Amino acid sequence: MNNILHVENEKYEMNSLSQANIEEIQSLCDSCNDYFLISQGCKTIGNEALDILTSLPPHNDMNDKDVIGIYNTQKKLIGLVDLVKNYPNEGVWIIGLMLIDPKERRKKIGQEMDKIIKTHVLSQSGKAIQLGVLRENKTGRAFWGKLGYLKVGETKSEIKGSQHEIDLMRFDIKTSEI
Repeated sequence: MNNILHVENEKYEMNSLSQANIEEIQSLCDSCNDYFLISQGCKTIGNEALDILTSLPPHNDMNDKDVIGIYNTQKKLIGLVDLVKNYPNEGVWIIGLMLIDPKERRKKIGQEMDKIIKTHVLSQSGKAIQLGVLRENKTGRAFWGKLGYLKVGETKSEIKGSQHEIDLMRFDIKTSEI
């Protein structure tokens, strides 16, 4: 995956994240309390970074997972994307989470990251990208819809004791759409 993200006149660096980055991941989570208030019903509690690094869907292992950090020119982690390949089927990748620091939102970082993800998934013979968006997260649903993801189903899930309705969204990859 290309490790430089160009957005307008800014340049961001992308790197795989690991347990060595846990403090900066948690700091990013703390900055994104708006998301965690929706997803877990309270502000961050300190274990979100570890959850991001280790959570996997059934039948996948850590070799299927990559958490990619997005760094600004000051080397501060300002975003991340959690990707898992071959779930729920072979050739389908999921975005488990995309977080962008609120101060960095509306700068097209998420849009450009999505393009890089689509190109990467295609280069790995992936056929589609799927994700779940909390129904309460209207901004998130609008964002993914604008990028061409279509609602393909619904499910319910419990996150940190809070029940949520989740819209399943999918982007079927075709080279002409990237």
